[in-house]
Amino acid sequence: MIGDCIRRPYGYINSRYALILLYSKSFKYSIHVLLGSLEYNGFDKLMDIYLVDIDKCLFKDILDFTSRLCNMYRYVILGSTIYTTQLYTLLPLYNELSNLKRRYSNLILVAGGPHASGDPSGVLRLGFDIAFIGESEISFPSYLKSLIDGGDVFKTPGIAYLEDNRIRFNKVVRVGSLDEYPPYAVRAGLYNPIELTRGCPFGCGFCQVTRLFGVVPRHRSIDNVIENVECMIRVGVRDIRFITPNSLGYGSRDGVKPELDILEEFLSRLHNIVVSRYGGRIFYGSFPSEARPEFVSEDTARILKKYTSGKRVIIGAQSGSNRVLKLLNRGHLIEDVLNAVEILRRYDFRVDVDFIFGLPYEDDEDVELTIKAMERIIELGGIIHAHYFMPLPATPLFKYKPKPIHPKILKFLNKYEGRGRVFGYWRRQIDISYKILELIEKGVISSSFNRGVES
Repeated sequence: MIGDCIRRPYGYINSRYALILLYSKSFKYSIHVLLGSLEYNGFDKLMDIYLVDIDKCLFKDILDFTSRLCNMYRYVILGSTIYTTQLYTLLPLYNELSNLKRRYSNLILVAGGPHASGDPSGVLRLGFDIAFIGESEISFPSYLKSLIDGGDVFKTPGIAYLEDNRIRFNKVVRVGSLDEYPPYAVRAGLYNPIELTRGCPFGCGFCQVTRLFGVVPRHRSIDNVIENVECMIRVGVRDIRFITPNSLGYGSRDGVKPELDILEEFLSRLHNIVVSRYGGRIFYGSFPSEARPEFVSEDTARILKKYTSGKRVIIGAQSGSNRVLKLLNRGHLIEDVLNAVEILRRYDFRVDVDFIFGLPYEDDEDVELTIKAMERIIELGGIIHAHYFMPLPATPLFKYKPKPIHPKILKFLNKYEGRGRVFGYWRRQIDISYKILELIEKGVISSSFNRGVES
C-alpha cells in the first residue's frame, strides 16, 4: 500500500477479480452511491475493491499499483468517474493506463460520470473499453455480473463501446425509483448527502442534468429518506444535507410547480427525528443543492424557517437579462430572482445568488441589465456567487465559445469581492474553460455528439 491514498473498504475477498475505483474529493459522492449499488447487489463479497485517491497518489504509484494487481488477479477492472472540468489534469494518467493495457490483457478500463455520458466517443478514444452513460446503479452491476459469469459484457444496458472502430450504444436504462438503491455505501462506512431527486424539466442550455437524468423528476420517498437518515444518525452523523436540482421542488410531479403539502410533511417529519429527537441539524436549499427562484414564496420561506437549521439558501439566477434567461431556457425572470431574495432576507436567510459570466448570448445591453440586477440584489442583502461559463458536452451551449468577461462586469466583481459581497472560483473557471476549448480543438473532446449505431 502507498500511505493512505489506497483503501480497501471491505478487506480482502481473495477472489479472481479486482475492482479499482479512482477516488477524489470532487466526485466522492458518485463513488459512494456506486459502492452502495455494488453492496446492494452483493459485489462487495465477490471481488476485491480498492479506492485509489487521485488527490493524494502520484500517477506513477497508481500505475505501479495497477500493474501489481494485474499480476495477482484474473481480471482487474479500473473505473474512473470523469468530469469535463477535470479531464485535462487526468489525461496523462489515462494515456499511461491505455499504454498499460497493451502489457496486460486482463486490464479493463471503464469510465462513467457526466463527461463519459456527454462524450462517450471521446472517452473511448482515450483507451477506455466501456463508457457508461447516465445512471450506473443498474448497468455497472450488470456489467460485472456478465464478466464474472462469462457472459457477453457488450450486451450490458447503458454502455457505449467500439466495434470495428465504430461506436455502438446499448439502450440506456434509468432507475425507476430512487428507493430501490441506497444513497451511500453503508458497509463501506462512506456517507454523504442524500440524493432526493433526479431529473429536471427545464433543460438549461449550460447544464447536463436534464440530458443525463431526463425531464421527469423522480423523488426518493419520505419514508425511504427517513430510513436512511436514521441509519446515518446511528453511526454518528448529525448534520443532514441533500442533493437535488431544486430543493423546493421536492415531491413536485412535473418539477414545474411546488407541492407545499408534500414539502412541509417531508421537512416536518425530518425535523421531528433529526432536530427534536437527536439534536442534529437539517441543511436544506444550500450546497450541494439550491432552490429555483420562482419556487420561493412566503409559504416556502416559512417552511424552511420553521423546520431547517441552515441560515443560507442558494438561488440560481445566471443572468440579469430576461432575454438571455429565455435563450438559456431558464424558465424564470430576473424579477423572480429579486422577489426570492427579498422574501428570504425577510426570513433572515443569507441568500447566495449564482451568476454565470462569459455567456455566448450576452451583448452590452444584457451586461448592463446584469450589473443592475446584481446591484439590486446586494442592496437587498444578497451575495453574488460568481461563475464563468464552461462548455460541457451534450448541452445546447457546448458548441459556443465563452466570451471574455466584459470590462464592466470585471470592475463590478473586483469592487464587490473586496467588500465581501461577491465570492466564487470564477478566475479559476476561466482557466478551466479555456483548457476545455483547447481539448475540443485538439479533438480530445468530440465537437459534436454522434450517437453512432445503437445495438
